[in-house]
Amino acid sequence: MTKKELLSTYRTILIELEEIQHQLNRIGSDGRPSGSRSAQTDAVPRGTNNPAAAAIQLADGLEAMKRQKEAELTRLGKQIDLLLKEIKDFRTYCVIQQFYLFAKTDEQVAQTMSMSRSRVNQIRIEYLNAV
Repeated sequence: MTKKELLSTYRTILIELEEIQHQLNRIGSDGRPSGSRSAQTDAVPRGTNNPAAAAIQLADGLEAMKRQKEAELTRLGKQIDLLLKEIKDFRTYCVIQQFYLFAKTDEQVAQTMSMSRSRVNQIRIEYLNAV
């Protein structure tokens, strides 16, 4: 896997994980949709056409996806750490770290580092194209 593929995969998983967490927050930790907290769904068997059962199944599926993504991030994290240790220029290190490891946009990285968005993009592209 090239460094570009590795970093892009890591960033994509981070973004997906954030979306999964957002969906879990919307349905609640107990599988109930946030608007129906008072409904009793504990006795509802999973696998029925009941909306409460569907919500529980959705929560179970999202939790499984979340665990899978977290495990993948952990696995890729070791390779990312080695990749980051190779970066000698501090500015490049910060750009790569914020864009790929914190899943910030070029604009957000530029604001944080008091640089232009195009300069951030240029630093990132130069790093990825370097052998």
